[in-house]
Amino acid sequence: MFPGVPPKELAPIRQIIRVRCDDCAGILGSLKDHVENSFRNWEVFINNNCEQDECEYIHSRLAERRYMLEVAIQGISSEAILQSVIPDQ
Repeated sequence: MFPGVPPKELAPIRQIIRVRCDDCAGILGSLKDHVENSFRNWEVFINNNCEQDECEYIHSRLAERRYMLEVAIQGISSEAILQSVIPDQ
């Protein structure tokens, strides 16, 4: 990824990328918590305000959305990203 850069000089670059990736992972973790809380709030609202048939349909749609979000959020670790960007020499 960085042709001509000696391996010993890649260490600081790898560290910067690792820190940035970890920061982004923390932000995404907070966002995931926020979304999960929103799902829980909707589930409570649905349970308190719908008819049985409606509840089943709405809960299945909500579960489908939750699954789609979980699949979209899943990613590879910062170490895997580093390996793809800056392979070990």
